[in-house]
Amino acid sequence: MVVNDSRQLSLVDNLGRTIPATNWVVSDPTVVRVGLDGTVAPVAPGQATITGSYQNLSAQASVVVYSGTALPLGTVKWAVSPSPGSIPTDFKPGPPPNLGNPGVPAAYAFELNSGGLLIRAFGSDGL
Repeated sequence: MVVNDSRQLSLVDNLGRTIPATNWVVSDPTVVRVGLDGTVAPVAPGQATITGSYQNLSAQASVVVYSGTALPLGTVKWAVSPSPGSIPTDFKPGPPPNLGNPGVPAAYAFELNSGGLLIRAFGSDGL
């Protein structure tokens, strides 16, 4: 993301349902800040990790903040790491965002683990 940008983070469960974050922790608050509602506001160029937690669940997002008004050419906006103990099997795009379905995931990751098939849903807000 760029310095004059903002994004919204949400925690989701294994079924892709949004759950309330009770705590947001930023590894470097001189780079980015996160509001109680999950709004990410860049402060200065750099890199930081944001951790959101709820009860015994947590998730992390790595954020790189660039100076200027646009991302450098070829910047990867987001990537997916497999869940612990899972083997990634596929990654599929969601439906086009112009279908008037707010909150519909932009992509799905399919993984196999000891419990069977795990499907994770991801938004496309650039984080």
